[in-house]
Amino acid sequence: MILLKQLLTPLLLPLLIALAVFAGMQTLRFNAADNRATQAEASTALMQAAITGMESSIDALDESVKRTEKTYERLATTQSSLSQSLAKSQKTIEALRHENSAFKTWADTALPIAAQRLRERPAITGAEGYLRWLSRRDELPAVGNGTNGQPAPAH
Repeated sequence: MILLKQLLTPLLLPLLIALAVFAGMQTLRFNAADNRATQAEASTALMQAAITGMESSIDALDESVKRTEKTYERLATTQSSLSQSLAKSQKTIEALRHENSAFKTWADTALPIAAQRLRERPAITGAEGYLRWLSRRDELPAVGNGTNGQPAPAH
């Protein structure tokens, strides 16, 4: 037994040192793996939050598109209804023109010069063009009471 003790004692210290080094390395590897796992979980949580935000945005955009489509359908229906009403009114006017000679005569007469000028305007592009046209166009004559073009007195 003493002989066994004498043989194992010189080997025991290097073996214990090797075991301690191995245990330390394993602890470092375990801690590094644990840190990577923690970082991966944090990244996963951030990505999940980003995905949730994107899903919310997608849902909001989808709802907006649906509302826009419904609005477009209502506008198309309204436009169709207005087109039908216009066509009906035009047919009624044409029928009246053919039936009523007084109306036909009235409809065929030219508009007064002042009314014709109201309908004349150049091609206007943009707000600035419209303001230029408004400031340069001829004014209508002042409304008078019939005496020397003076305006009628206010009541």
